Amino acid sequence: MFEEDKNFVSFEDTDEDLIEVLRRLGILRHIERIEDLQERKTVLDQSIAELKRVLSTVNELPINKPQGKPSIKFRNKHYNLRKLLFTSLEFGASALVIAILPPLLPLTAPVVALALAPATISTISRLGEIVHKLTQDELVIFEAITRVIEEKSYKPLTVKKATRKDIDNFFEARKRQPPNNVDAILESLKSKNVISISLEPGNEVYYSIVP
Repeated sequence: MFEEDKNFVSFEDTDEDLIEVLRRLGILRHIERIEDLQERKTVLDQSIAELKRVLSTVNELPINKPQGKPSIKFRNKHYNLRKLLFTSLEFGASALVIAILPPLLPLTAPVVALALAPATISTISRLGEIVHKLTQDELVIFEAITRVIEEKSYKPLTVKKATRKDIDNFFEARKRQPPNNVDAILESLKSKNVISISLEPGNEVYYSIVP
């Protein structure tokens, strides 16, 4: 059973809760496109197994511990993630899905399953790899970039990447103070191979997540 407040998202190590995580990550809807029920179950089981592996390590990261407090088991759930960390996983998955998961329909069910299995595993694995690299401030900027990309994913004829202005607007719209030295943080994220930087038409700089 999911429980969350402004600081934490907590849930159990059950298929029910982990399937809900996959839904929140935007991955479940792609798995559900597989028409063959046995193939769908196979991909779902593989995705849950990889999600368990990633969450077990993310759960113990220093960045996941409440600042200034000892390690705690919030509400006695198996997984207890800081809201910022869970949100970064949630919107990071959305940004990665755009880059990793192919447009599979209307392919036949076996082909869909064959393509989806490694794609979903890669998405989940890459998420874990990314958050292991990040400092607190980098996580904040990563969340901003991924949420901008997610919002743009619903808008046709837009570049599915974030500009520096998009990042500033993200914090302004939410009345949040961004970290100091945002430009230095962006460079650090690039050096860690978390984001890529590109010039789009009009010579505007865009930031995207490296799949």
